[in-house]
Amino acid sequence: MQATDALSLAVELGAVLEAAGLPYATWFLSPELLSCFKLLFFRPKDLLDLERLVSTSTSLNASRVRELIVGVMGEDDERVRAWDDIVTRFRPASS
Repeated sequence: MQATDALSLAVELGAVLEAAGLPYATWFLSPELLSCFKLLFFRPKDLLDLERLVSTSTSLNASRVRELIVGVMGEDDERVRAWDDIVTRFRPASS
């Protein structure tokens, strides 16, 4: 993935929200894109962050994250296996 593609994806999957009491809007990454960046860096603290995100987020689309990381890193990458493992172990049963 080219840097410009990654930026376009960040804009597409991001959100601009009005914060109460602030005179400006604030830009946030979607849970899916945040997960992709965490997998890209792949540090132990990022994996812990992903465990927490997967276990607590009601809006995270885990299959979309997998689709994005497979598209960038390939099916055989260890990050894809790590993502699958995190989703299996930490996704609430009702999701």
